[in-house]
Amino acid sequence: MTVKTYELKLRQAWGLSRGTWTTRRNAFIRLERDGFAGLGEAAPIARYNETAESAAAFLEKARPVLDRDLGDYAVRFAEAGALDPGEHAAKAALDMAILDWSARKLGVPLWRLLGLGRDKAVTTTYSIGIDEIPVMQQKVRDAADFGVYKIKVGTADDRKIIEGIRAVTDKPLRADANEGWKTREQALEMIDWMAGQGVELIEQPLPADRLEDYAWLKDRVKIPIFADESLILPSDLPGSRRTSTASTSS
Repeated sequence: MTVKTYELKLRQAWGLSRGTWTTRRNAFIRLERDGFAGLGEAAPIARYNETAESAAAFLEKARPVLDRDLGDYAVRFAEAGALDPGEHAAKAALDMAILDWSARKLGVPLWRLLGLGRDKAVTTTYSIGIDEIPVMQQKVRDAADFGVYKIKVGTADDRKIIEGIRAVTDKPLRADANEGWKTREQALEMIDWMAGQGVELIEQPLPADRLEDYAWLKDRVKIPIFADESLILPSDLPGSRRTSTASTSS
């Protein structure tokens, strides 16, 4: 197993409601065995108190687990996951690398290993980070091959942003506020307005821990709302602890 960290210089600034970045530091893993190699990437963020260095440290901690039979994929991943309650980016990298290695050793594409149909591919959204509106418009033009755009919002200029994007494309839009709207009333007003602009869904409109406000919002909005920062593990779902326990024992 080889683990390295790299600082990636972004081609375009990556702007969210909580900040803007021009570089990202990620950790990469390469698993080699029996003449085959699997690759994985950890993209940690400060929002979850994770860094490239902490991800690399977790992957090193998992090395003894990976010395065992990688063919027992689910067992190995569960063993590695139990080493630390956090470091989800590193666990994602490990997941990628083991699956990639398994598919290559078996001589099949990953979609086949997972039992998916080639004609069942999910449409990929192209994310447009927060920036000056002309810059965001150009990002949409540069990504003309994509059929759906996810627009980062959660600022004082959200209406101008969506209007600016709508001026250059009539393709479906989705919006991600990244916890940027601070009250349920503000979120309701913005979601209803965006629905009128052809926005299909809203991701993480409110701060992560506002579960009661999400329930209030869900009963009133016209389009779906999705959790991101609010939901890290299945156990984060209200009432899921009992379900998870039952599933584990069955």
